[in-house]
Amino acid sequence: MRAECSIDGCVNRQVARTWCDTHYRRWVRMGTPYRGELSVEDKFTRHVQRNSATGCWIWTGHITRWGYGRHTMGRGNATHAHRWSYEHFVGPVPDGLELDHICHSTDLSCRGGPTCRHRRCCNPAHLEPVTHAENIGRGRTRPLKTHCKYGHEFNETNTHVFIRRGDGATVRACRPCARDRQRRAEAAKRLANA
Repeated sequence: MRAECSIDGCVNRQVARTWCDTHYRRWVRMGTPYRGELSVEDKFTRHVQRNSATGCWIWTGHITRWGYGRHTMGRGNATHAHRWSYEHFVGPVPDGLELDHICHSTDLSCRGGPTCRHRRCCNPAHLEPVTHAENIGRGRTRPLKTHCKYGHEFNETNTHVFIRRGDGATVRACRPCARDRQRRAEAAKRLANA
């Protein structure tokens, strides 16, 4: 016969870690078998491992497919761990800016991409608000081309930067080429309807 749950006042049978099913599930979900919600900051810090050599705060909780930590603050309310850390310890990220991991920019051995260990860093001292173009420019996944295949320069006005849905890769598209394709498609459509 199984022993009773080790939590005072609970007479249910032990299932795991000397607790009953209810207390074990509460421990899995909230980090404690006892009733009472952990604070959002406590939920955050229990998933952070501080690396004294690099100064990085490595997120050990859920990781997105793009390699960033995912911090849940309650039912259905989640954000990137590094963004939550910056907003909690420093302040809001200014409109039109995104956070760049400075620790990635200074580590020349890191190739970047979804497996980049710096994407899991949530030390607010390692985060800097920058424009999207500046953040992309600091990346080292591969050298950025300066012109499209038809010779148009990639610059702020004629470059559209977006995240591709399938694999989460950052993609640059040439606006003049897109306009040319649109014009050709409209001309072909007019010719077909005539």
